[in-house]
Amino acid sequence: MLLGSGELGKEFTIAAKRAGLYVVACDKYPFAPAMQVADTCEIFNMLDGATLAQVVDKHKPDIIVPEIEAIRTERLFDFEKAGHPGGSVGTRSQLYDEPQSYSRLSIARTGHPHSQVPLCQDIFRV
Repeated sequence: MLLGSGELGKEFTIAAKRAGLYVVACDKYPFAPAMQVADTCEIFNMLDGATLAQVVDKHKPDIIVPEIEAIRTERLFDFEKAGHPGGSVGTRSQLYDEPQSYSRLSIARTGHPHSQVPLCQDIFRV
């Protein structure tokens, strides 16, 4: 299941189809690029956690690939906690959404502190 069906999602879908996978492309608007090459599609706002859960329950994907930032990341954690086979991307998605989480994760796994590098919050301040 692909959450976000833009041009990058289209390239992912093409590669997945070549590998013989069944792809459900999801986005908030019809005829998104990945939907044009996917096996099936769902149109809904991925910020709507209840609808996201319904779509995941309907298709029961083997994996969920978030290709969009506007998504209820916490719902991916819920899928993971519930043992849903497609819900194992919650941690990676949160790390993607929160770059400073990579630093915390690396320190936790290695036990070695690293230099603090400021993250750019916007183009006017670091």
